[in-house]
Amino acid sequence: MSALLVIEDEQITRQSLCKLLQRNGYQVASAASLKAAAELGELTQYDLIISDLRLPGEPGSELLNHQPALPVLIMTSYASLRSAVDIMRSGAIDYISKPFEQTDMLAAVARALNHRRVREPKITSLEVIGSSAAAAGLREQIAALSRANKPILISGESGVGKSLAARLLHKLSGAKQLLRFNCAVDNGEQLAALLEHADDTSSLVLDHIGQLGPARQEQLHNALSGNQIQLIALSDRPIEALDQLSQPLLFRLAARRLVIPPLRERSEDIDELCHFLLAALAGRDDIALAPPLAHALHHYHWPGNIRELRNLLEQLLAAQPTARELTAAALPEPLHSLAEQFDTESASDPASASGVPLTLSLEQYFREFVLANQASMSETELAKGLGISRKSLWERRQKLAIKRPGSD
Repeated sequence: MSALLVIEDEQITRQSLCKLLQRNGYQVASAASLKAAAELGELTQYDLIISDLRLPGEPGSELLNHQPALPVLIMTSYASLRSAVDIMRSGAIDYISKPFEQTDMLAAVARALNHRRVREPKITSLEVIGSSAAAAGLREQIAALSRANKPILISGESGVGKSLAARLLHKLSGAKQLLRFNCAVDNGEQLAALLEHADDTSSLVLDHIGQLGPARQEQLHNALSGNQIQLIALSDRPIEALDQLSQPLLFRLAARRLVIPPLRERSEDIDELCHFLLAALAGRDDIALAPPLAHALHHYHWPGNIRELRNLLEQLLAAQPTARELTAAALPEPLHSLAEQFDTESASDPASASGVPLTLSLEQYFREFVLANQASMSETELAKGLGISRKSLWERRQKLAIKRPGSD
């Protein structure tokens, strides 16, 4: 069953569209704005997002600026050749003008879902890529956790690979079937059916466990008390932030935990990840990264982690489909600035960029970059050059005890 998200501020239109899609076999969530949609959880959980172009706050097209690889079908009352071209150029799968016939909407949804299945190659390899200590530790923990038939809580930032870890645990456990439930969608009947169906031959994965409602929490806790379900709960937030879960349920989930580190803490794995992802996405293993591009990838903050890296590589391959060496020309900001910085400053001194040696670790690079440039750059400029937010810059300054001159 495909999972769809409808973003529409007009309540009557939103409700009628949701009912239409549900009657035709789709699992549907809805929101009245992009802000409300973000509160439902990671947007990449949906197979298709159907969004009105005109929304309160940010327009629907901003979905494509925030996460260019999102599968988005845009609805617009201002259809014209120019707006359609602009929408498609910005990355939307398709658009449909309002008002629309029900048959036209269903056809557009079917086309969009089929378009996504054709365009997106499936990476089916179940392995933790990388030679870093963090990657090795993950492999060991997953192997150890798979040996006991008890609930497991996997936490980590969005995009770090929690679903991959869940599939690995399922595979290593020897369970025959994998069941999933999205806790951000309050569907008690579906959860009840899954809990009734789950047994010691199946694994039940609960996405966004922190958003499970009180009634569903009791439902789940009772099921866990009654039998041994191979349960794998996923959370973008650390266990300390799961304060909406009841203490009895949290106690059961917290007994066995797997915390997946963000990509910025295992940046030494980026080369191997790029090689693996490019080979899988392009179907060939002869693609290299130009030095400015490699430099940018290594020194970027990666707020979207491995999912963001994959999406970026897909964009680069789409822009340079026959290239043997991918260049930084099609990089979005702030990655493009990092690559340009390497190009400009390594031209005068190939061993460094901005006075920073290129062989440093991420933490060393941060320290050296800030110390070398803070006299001539504002905090905003420093953050942009590092590819992080001002808040992250401040937090890292505190962690590494790097004070700005004159701040005493």
